[in-house]
Amino acid sequence: MDKPIGIIHGVDGVRRIRFRVFDDASVWIGQYVVTSEGYLCRVSRVERRNYLTDDRILAEMNSFDRVERLKKYGFSLELTSTITLAEALVIGVVDGVGIRQPMAPPRLYTYVNEASSELISGLTAINGVSITIGEVKGSSIPAKLDAERLTTHHCAILASTGSGKSWLAGVIAEELALTVKMPIIIIDPHGEYSSMQYPAVDDPSAEELSEMVNIYVPGRVDTSEIDKYYASRFGKPRRYVRVGVNPRNMPLSILVKLLKHYYGLTETQRRLLEEGWPYDPSLDAPLTTIDELISEVVERSRGSAPKGYAGESSISSLVSRLRAFLENRPFFITMYGEHYGDEPIRLLDVEGMLNKPGINVIDLSTLDLMDQQALVALMLDMVFNMAKRRRIMPTFIIIEEAHNFSPSKTPSISKSPILRIAREGRKFGLGLCIVSQRPSRIDPDVLSQCMTQIFKRMINPLDLKYVASVAENISGDELSTLKSLNPDEAYVTGMATPIPLLVKVKGRLTNHGGVTRWLGRLVDSQP
Repeated sequence: MDKPIGIIHGVDGVRRIRFRVFDDASVWIGQYVVTSEGYLCRVSRVERRNYLTDDRILAEMNSFDRVERLKKYGFSLELTSTITLAEALVIGVVDGVGIRQPMAPPRLYTYVNEASSELISGLTAINGVSITIGEVKGSSIPAKLDAERLTTHHCAILASTGSGKSWLAGVIAEELALTVKMPIIIIDPHGEYSSMQYPAVDDPSAEELSEMVNIYVPGRVDTSEIDKYYASRFGKPRRYVRVGVNPRNMPLSILVKLLKHYYGLTETQRRLLEEGWPYDPSLDAPLTTIDELISEVVERSRGSAPKGYAGESSISSLVSRLRAFLENRPFFITMYGEHYGDEPIRLLDVEGMLNKPGINVIDLSTLDLMDQQALVALMLDMVFNMAKRRRIMPTFIIIEEAHNFSPSKTPSISKSPILRIAREGRKFGLGLCIVSQRPSRIDPDVLSQCMTQIFKRMINPLDLKYVASVAENISGDELSTLKSLNPDEAYVTGMATPIPLLVKVKGRLTNHGGVTRWLGRLVDSQP
């Protein structure tokens, strides 16, 4: 065994040790250590203390000149009396077959050793298909996640703004597409994931991956500005398909909420829709013109309308609202052969999209929030129905800015389908990845279903407190680690990893679109 680096001088139950670091050793936050009894721990705090320093000495050190004069006359206490103390969180007890939960505290005054690379490699090994997201911090050990557990038991990537959430989500998407060969949906409210169509390195895998990235934009939106940006940044235009949703695929509950939001809806009109709306979740639902669809609604609902003028007035008002709604929403298609300018609009084919490996980016950046929520709700409803009927491959869904699509305290059209996938998706091969900079604003029922949590740097006290309340796999002590993470680091805990990992996140094969160098462009644009 290697020479010990310290000795335990205090314990807090079975979850924390405090040890004195030997003078010829060094430790750092995040380092794995193991006691002579086999307790595997991760260092959570390091401090240096001079045990001869008291208030009288501190009072003497009142200026630079005073300190230098004290040193000149032999005041060098740091050479003989400075000690290093550390705290470490107990992960488990290493035995012959793996790691188990401790049943008793470590013994006082037992030695602490640095955990060997062989030990950490063995404990982090994955039985089955895995993906690599980087290296265990301070080593060259690959940081691997269990791909099946990550995708079927859902995960969350949580961090402050600018901490690298989208970068890490891109790494996971790349790995799943190349290694697991599964289809992936990325809900992209800011248009940043289109950059994945452009290789970041000169590597065959990067070229292969960039060709697997498909971008979909709502059928009737102006994308000229974002198209110019990508063409300017990468030297060639992005590839995308304009798509629309058949209105008949829209559940009544979503239609009612949207009509209420945009135009108002009376109780009588709602009852008419209940009778008349021809909801059909299948991709074989007929495409009809707006006039034909409205006529069908009127015919189906006329029997439930009030008699006389009141009924005719309600029907007429409903017709006006439906027409305005269907004409003004940019994500509907009502006939084959529709175009936006000279670009064709295709019917959104969820089944075709999700029956082959690939990264399918749904660019919502040109829509307002309500329309974003509506399109996400429609799409996830179709995905769930297809998965339930076993019509698509197992699929992983990444939702950026998840607090906007499944908020905790405000209503949202997209919350219900997201929650349904979080609760039931695993049975049908659907996995969910929630990405957010404001975890305290995510519906707790959704977040609590994410059995793997991946944290980047997080400093907001409300978010830290909220994470502690809904995430089963992280303790209050571990939350303190999140405040000091570097931009390229992540803390991973939960079902996808045998032990909690502090990870140095690896580079990307495709380009990252999350950083907009707006200041440089502003300067360049000046005369």
